[in-house]
Formats: sequence, C-alpha cells, structure tokens
Amino acid sequence: MFKFGDEEGEGKMNGPIGLSIYRDQILITQRSHCILNYQVNGEFISRIGKPGKGELEFDHPRGLTFDESNGEVYICDAHNNRIQILSKELTYKTQFGQDNLKCPLDVKLTK
Repeated sequence: MFKFGDEEGEGKMNGPIGLSIYRDQILITQRSHCILNYQVNGEFISRIGKPGKGELEFDHPRGLTFDESNGEVYICDAHNNRIQILSKELTYKTQFGQDNLKCPLDVKLTK
C-alpha cells in the first residue's frame, strides 16, 4: 500500500471524488473541475481539463470509467448534465446526454 497525490504542484489532489484504473493508469476526478492522471505507482502524469462548459471543460466531474475494449474514458460531467468521452490518449472525442441527463454522478459500461 502506498500514498500519492499529496505533493505540491499540478499533481496535488484537491477533494478527490471518482477513481478508475485501467492497465497502468489511474484517473481521478476532483473538486477543482479536472481529472488527474497517475501511473499505478503513484507518479503524476498530467492534469486534464479545466472549469467550463466546452470540450475538456468540467463542472463538478464525478464518476468515470474506462471502456476496457478500446481504452476510452467516460466521465460524468455532473453540473454540465453530460457524459464526456475521451480517447485512450485522453483527448476529447465526443459527449452525450445534454438533453436527457440531469446531474449524472456515475457511469458503468457492460458488455
């Protein structure tokens, strides 16, 4: 067992909410309207997104999950009432739910 995310800088966690692990990658949603990307050994890789309503912008991101068949990431963007889908490279791909979802909190995929 180990601890990570308490170092100063971009990798410092601020109210972690959702967590998903895929292969050697850990993604964490947090209160500061972004996603933190770590390796499974706890090494910080990158910070994804910022506050807002556009592509790769979030307003209270919550639950997230990986599609194990292709590595895409589904992220609940709660206060924007949508799910954003990122590629396995963590770039914006698409979104859905703006007309049908109200504050989505979690997402799960089934085969």
